[in-house]
Amino acid sequence: MNKIEALSRLTALEGEAKQLRAIIEAPEPGPSLLTEPRPGSGDKYWEINNFGGQLASMSCEALDEHQQRYQHGTIFQTKGLAAAYARAIDTMLRLRHQPGTESPSNKIQATIEVERGDDQSVASIYVTVREDVCNKTRGISPCFDTKEHAQSAIDTIGADRILEMFKTFHHI
Repeated sequence: MNKIEALSRLTALEGEAKQLRAIIEAPEPGPSLLTEPRPGSGDKYWEINNFGGQLASMSCEALDEHQQRYQHGTIFQTKGLAAAYARAIDTMLRLRHQPGTESPSNKIQATIEVERGDDQSVASIYVTVREDVCNKTRGISPCFDTKEHAQSAIDTIGADRILEMFKTFHHI
């Protein structure tokens, strides 16, 4: 091998090394919350289901041959995700059934919102009063006719549980 061939080969290797380094240093994609098992594969998955009027997570195997059996939003990769979403959905439904809930409108209404800490993490929840429909529909909370009804919903369901619901729905 002469100098020109060696230089050419070194340049090619450096180019390949640069491409490999970019692959190695690239951020990993975040895990998907949902999974879609292959029909008849026996793949394990977790599903949210209704057991005796209560949402719960259930371990399943993909034994059915029909694809549509696995094309819905209640199938998760892990028991932890399924359980967290079952509890979050249940919390939202409990909020919706509290006294004073109503559909968003252009009148003054109260909502439950998230307060962020200095590091932008979800720190706590609070009740706010708004008139604009757009601002009311940005969060994950039903609207209440009064601030007192919104606070009563927090007291009844629990601030920690509502905060957990916000974090789950936003995948925090």
